[in-house]
Amino acid sequence: MKHLRSYKHLLYTIIVCILLCGLIELAFYAFTAKGHYKVKLSNSLNYLGHQNTPVPALENLDWPEASVVIRYPDTHMDPIPSQNQNFPDEFLQSRTVLATPDDLKSIPGKRVFIVGGSAAFGYRYHYSQTFGSLISETRKGDYTVINAAQVGWSSGRLFPVLKRIVDHFAPAAIILFTGNNEWVQWSHEKPSGFRNSTLTLLSWGNKSYACSYLIYKWIIGRRDQVSDSTGRSGDKFLAHQDLLGYRYALRYPLVPDNGFNPRDWPRTKADFLAVFKQNLTSMIRYCQAKGVWVILMNIPFNYKLSPAWKHPQPFYLEEKHSATVPGMITNAADLIGRDQIAEAEAVIRQVLALEPEISIAHYLLAHILEKTGRDRAARNAYAQSREYMIGNLGSMLSINESIRKVAESTAVDFVDIHRSFDAHAQQAGDPYHATLIHDDCHPNVKGHEIIARALLPYLD
Repeated sequence: MKHLRSYKHLLYTIIVCILLCGLIELAFYAFTAKGHYKVKLSNSLNYLGHQNTPVPALENLDWPEASVVIRYPDTHMDPIPSQNQNFPDEFLQSRTVLATPDDLKSIPGKRVFIVGGSAAFGYRYHYSQTFGSLISETRKGDYTVINAAQVGWSSGRLFPVLKRIVDHFAPAAIILFTGNNEWVQWSHEKPSGFRNSTLTLLSWGNKSYACSYLIYKWIIGRRDQVSDSTGRSGDKFLAHQDLLGYRYALRYPLVPDNGFNPRDWPRTKADFLAVFKQNLTSMIRYCQAKGVWVILMNIPFNYKLSPAWKHPQPFYLEEKHSATVPGMITNAADLIGRDQIAEAEAVIRQVLALEPEISIAHYLLAHILEKTGRDRAARNAYAQSREYMIGNLGSMLSINESIRKVAESTAVDFVDIHRSFDAHAQQAGDPYHATLIHDDCHPNVKGHEIIARALLPYLD
């Protein structure tokens, strides 16, 4: 009898614990925006698992089987203010929905899916203002464009999204618009130090709403502690400070003792580009094997984006120039400030003769050329600055060249959106895309109209 009472007491205790856990889970489900922290934790663990390394084509998604996250037609919602440079959770949560094939079975016409990052998503703008919606309206009844772009995702993470669409949603075509996020997980600072075994253990927390919230907050706090201990750049440099210009880059140069030696960048860049090309090729070949037509787009970019928009930039790559080139760069900037343009140009050309792959040097030259009315040469110099930027949103010429080569090798339809932007900008007297891209990489309303017009001939 005594043992029976003990067993009953244990049973009641277990039931109460289960009920309490259920209540806690329910509370965290409501508190964390219907479980959105599960997605955030999954993204964070993915980031840590591939930190400072290229992300190869992944196989799995954390979404339920045979479903895909798509952008909801949010024409009643206001766009995000242009001064907000981050991605507010409420923007994404209120504008995306998890869809199954049954949810889309009533969509008229052939289905065309957009796969890409935030530029493809149409970040900041009404759904009706994005190129996918514009195409759907123009080709109403013949084609419906469904936006399955994922904000901040690289090509490796997009691969399973594309597979899910091809396998379950019967697309007639895929519009592939990716390339801005290949280095989104790269950092000039010291890596987090998480082991793979630790990340695997933490991933089990994603089965619980409460655990996913608590683990995510712990990871963010630990990341901030690491950032605060990484020296000069970790202490002072902040991303997203000056959208345009060179002064912030001059103020916070990247030096070799911050956890990353700038001399390693060319090799890092080559490794990431190789994986990007392989990911694109794998996505296209997968579609072709299933009889799905692919339209591949390259990336339009803001020519005048500040070199230090995402990461501090080095003043030299060769150690033998460490005592001379930084002073020359600073001197050139001072000469610009005193309006001694010819002298500044002479100095900065000397710098580029010594260090031809320094983004800030190309930016200073571009500024001089623009100031003296040599717009075509200035645009080329700004493009070189974007090419030699270390980190995310750099290497744009190489990204677009990689896309072009993949299009040739796979024989898909290639739409040169960057060239379309150049052509429109030249006619509008805007050689730097200032009226087409409103921030670092997101086309504005006019930009989306140009993209839609460029794509429409392929959807006749």
